Formats: sequence, C-alpha cells, structure tokens
Amino acid sequence: MNFSVLLQGEKIFYLIEPTDENLQKYADWSKSPDGSETFLGDCVSDCYKMHLREENTVFIPAGYVLVLIYL
Repeated sequence: MNFSVLLQGEKIFYLIEPTDENLQKYADWSKSPDGSETFLGDCVSDCYKMHLREENTVFIPAGYVLVLIYL
C-alpha cells in the first residue's frame, strides 16, 4: 500500500485498477509515441478521480496505476 500526505496546495489523483486488461493498456500507452498526447484514463473502462486538498492523506492500494496532477 502507498500513501500520500499533502501539506499544502492541491493534487488530483486518477486511479486505475490493476486488472490484466488495464495493465496491458498501460504498457501499450507507455510505449506509444503519442502517450504524452493521450490521457491514459480515456483508454480504460474505469478511471477514478480523487481531489486531495491541503492537510489530507490518501492511501492507495498496491498495484494501482496512478496519474497525478499538481495544482
């Protein structure tokens, strides 16, 4: 299990369940020359968005694919 503590500011987490299908899509996306122009969350069936605010902590299950945006 991983965790993130945010002392100040905001972060947006996008979490993708580590199914065989999603991990294969992640592998394909990460090797693609267009990867920087394609949002991985659009390539999978379920992508969970979580907005973390100042002084919050989040626990992330092991194996989940994580996309993180700092605001």
